[in-house]
Amino acid sequence: ADKRQEVLHALYEVERARLEAETQYNRILTLQAEIQQSEQIINELDAYADNVAHDLRNPIGVIVGFGGLLDMNMSDSFDEESRSYLDNMLAAADKMNDIVESLLTLARARKEEILPQVVDMNGVLDEALKRVQSLVAQQHATIERRTALPIAMGNAAWLEDAFVNYVSNGIKYGGTPPHVIIGATPQDDGFVRYWVQDNGPGLDAQATLLLFKKFERLGQQKIEGHGLGLTIVKTIVEKLGGTVQVESSGIAGKGCTFSFTLRMPVSGD
Repeated sequence: ADKRQEVLHALYEVERARLEAETQYNRILTLQAEIQQSEQIINELDAYADNVAHDLRNPIGVIVGFGGLLDMNMSDSFDEESRSYLDNMLAAADKMNDIVESLLTLARARKEEILPQVVDMNGVLDEALKRVQSLVAQQHATIERRTALPIAMGNAAWLEDAFVNYVSNGIKYGGTPPHVIIGATPQDDGFVRYWVQDNGPGLDAQATLLLFKKFERLGQQKIEGHGLGLTIVKTIVEKLGGTVQVESSGIAGKGCTFSFTLRMPVSGD
């Protein structure tokens, strides 16, 4: 009887283990299906955003073009109110154009495979600063290059976009006038941290945790526009095997330090 009881107990344990394994297997299949569905939805949303952005390019170009013609040829005859309407229209069109270009950049960054190569980061920063010259002049900002930037493994065009986003944010949300400091710090793990520091009011701890989430808005007036640009930086850097980070003391004038890491070249790269 004892022997029979032992056999029955063993059979029970085997069956219980089989059912548990089957349950876990079904859970895995369900998760895989959900992941595939999520990936499909993400791909469809990317394609939709890409199509919408392309479709918006032409009408925005028309607004900018005709607005510019009005500004050049007829603005002298405008009264103060009409002049204000035209300025607001052109500013809104420029903002829409920036959003469209950001959406297209994000779609490309998500879709394209990036092969890391040795990149002259000083040259990348030179080109990025040329692209923000008008914003620097408009905001009376100063840019300080605190250190030379070591070479890294990356993609020059994408990293130029990353610096443009970081520096633009530093100017837009910096102090009055904005002062942006750029530098790099080699790390012991074979990576370099490239950082951009502003002199703005800074962000609280909760905001820094949420800031790199897609299209996040943390107080519309305070950090309007951060979300999309930082999503682009995160997408680019993570594709290159690096990480992104934001640090803030929360003290006015100390601002935020936005950074990203890239792998340093090794023998054979």
